[in-house]
Amino acid sequence: MTKHENSFIYTSVNTEVTHLMRGIHTFLGKRFSLNELYLYTECCRQRPLVIEDHAHSSLSPEVNGYSIALADVDYIAIRLGINSFLRITTIAHEIGHLLAGHHLTHNETLKQFQRHYCPTEAQFRDGSVLNNLYCESVANLLETLIVESLDTAIIDDSTQQVWTYFGGEYR
Repeated sequence: MTKHENSFIYTSVNTEVTHLMRGIHTFLGKRFSLNELYLYTECCRQRPLVIEDHAHSSLSPEVNGYSIALADVDYIAIRLGINSFLRITTIAHEIGHLLAGHHLTHNETLKQFQRHYCPTEAQFRDGSVLNNLYCESVANLLETLIVESLDTAIIDDSTQQVWTYFGGEYR
């Protein structure tokens, strides 16, 4: 990737994320709860948001969840057993993808999807689910900004320790 292409991606990501966060802060304020974020996402996307914990043995350890726009709902699957900090950041990351419109809507309903489908690691790698630098950059930045805006009441002691370990300011 050339220096010019890098600069373009960086500028585009910042512009898109600034626009999306401005919308979130306009409607929810500077501090909000996860539940308010869920309701905001449902309003923006004009469809229900379903978040479920699942044990996906087919996913590699670095994949903690995924999102998909189904015919009837937006669906987020979270790896079962991850700590609360990873769960919150994974949900924020996947909501970032949904709010940024990174998903095409599938024809399957939630019921059909749950019965017949579980993405494999290969599908994540080859991009058939979602895997490109621009989309991941937007979702990563949104994840960080959303988590920073969440009410601290949702962050437990173990999360505070992780946050402090990585140099974050715990409010």
